[in-house]
Amino acid sequence: MGYQKIFINGEKYEWDTTKNELKKVDLIEEFKQANLEILAITETKKKGLGEMSLKGHEIIYSGVDLKNRAEGGVGCVISPKYKDK
Repeated sequence: MGYQKIFINGEKYEWDTTKNELKKVDLIEEFKQANLEILAITETKKKGLGEMSLKGHEIIYSGVDLKNRAEGGVGCVISPKYKDK
């Protein structure tokens, strides 16, 4: 069968159906392996607007109003190559 991608508490995991194993997916590692410079992401489950740094990469996001339950949301991951540009 292969892999199924699932989310638990907003974290991405892969379920290996042949080995019956669950493995957490590291977004930044996948970003680097794919040799990407910018990546659009959905379902960030964040509240408000903001930015954060993760392993040297900039993440910019827009989510729901702070009074609402965290759901939906969009964002992008930006390569360190474009930091401060």
